[in-house]
Amino acid sequence: MTGRSKRRAYVVGFYGVANFGDDLFCDVVESHAALMFPGYDVRIVGRVTQPRTALKRAFRRIFASPHSAGSAIRLLTGLWVVARGDLIILGGGSVLSELRGVRYVQWKLSRILRTRFRAVGVSLGPFADMKRRGAVATFAQGLDKLIVRDSRSLDVGHSLGLDHSLTLGGDLAALYAPPTTELPGVRHGHIGLSLCSISGAESNDPDLITRSLADAILQMPESERMTVVVLSLNNHKIHGDDEVSENAVRHLRERGIEVKYSRYIDVGVEGVWNEIASLQAVVAVRLHAAICAYLAGVPFALVEYHSKCTDFCNDIGQHDSMRIPASADRSTLSTAVSALLKVPCSPAVSPDAYSARAVATYLSYGVSVGSTLSDQKVMAYQ
Repeated sequence: MTGRSKRRAYVVGFYGVANFGDDLFCDVVESHAALMFPGYDVRIVGRVTQPRTALKRAFRRIFASPHSAGSAIRLLTGLWVVARGDLIILGGGSVLSELRGVRYVQWKLSRILRTRFRAVGVSLGPFADMKRRGAVATFAQGLDKLIVRDSRSLDVGHSLGLDHSLTLGGDLAALYAPPTTELPGVRHGHIGLSLCSISGAESNDPDLITRSLADAILQMPESERMTVVVLSLNNHKIHGDDEVSENAVRHLRERGIEVKYSRYIDVGVEGVWNEIASLQAVVAVRLHAAICAYLAGVPFALVEYHSKCTDFCNDIGQHDSMRIPASADRSTLSTAVSALLKVPCSPAVSPDAYSARAVATYLSYGVSVGSTLSDQKVMAYQ
């Protein structure tokens, strides 16, 4: 260790691109860095919350670009943090399904500079082939700690021989505590809809999901019909959800359903959290719309278009009637939404128990966190 009072740790992930789930991870790390990474000066790479200068705004725009300029900036930044840092932290998300791009170059350089790596709140896999699986296994063997967010990843980690560093902690969102201590009350008659622009199974067709939700609402007596709050949680200009969300707003209004539209970039992490916490129920494609609903005690139905969605539902014991499989057609979707609106079933694992495990795992293994997180969560896990 050098003469610095603290070692440098850089948190890397899909940050700085106006995506709610990833920025939620950033808020968690910023709030609990001293307990999550004691002894380190922790900095998040790529996040510029409110760029006040033209230079910072330009950097954020280029950093998030999918084009060659963005790739070059991300690579140079990645090399810079490996050269300066004592620890590189992979923070949240499905980041260990393959080893390529900036991460691969960082890993190669770190073996020369002896920079250590750690992964927290990540999923392992799925792997496209054995070559990618082997590359991730070799990389993960060198991690000083690997905390995964779901039981399937834990099993994968054991199969890769990672027992020395492997722990199950759950999703990092479980550590989030809204700055405003008093959450808004539930607005009965309001249901959230969070779509996703990522293509996948048939049941992730945004138009199909929107039509199915409209069908279920219009089957209700007119006096009981609900207002739909459309939540656009990724506002990236190319890969974001604004277009599919705005299409949903138009379709619902054309069918005579009252709609409110809310974009993450306009209200921030706390605003989205409070919005979801106030809803009567949520139909989600975006995983973190479902996770936030679960942690806030709001019934939800999640479209399992990706294994990470299925893994989360399995971990919390989500009731079958609240699960929308990848093969769902319009009729199946409408049935699931109707069940959500009429008699929603609670997951087998309580949010307090899920959060308490995260506290015990991520925050110095059960160290008291004062007033920022409920002691009830720790007691529920113990």
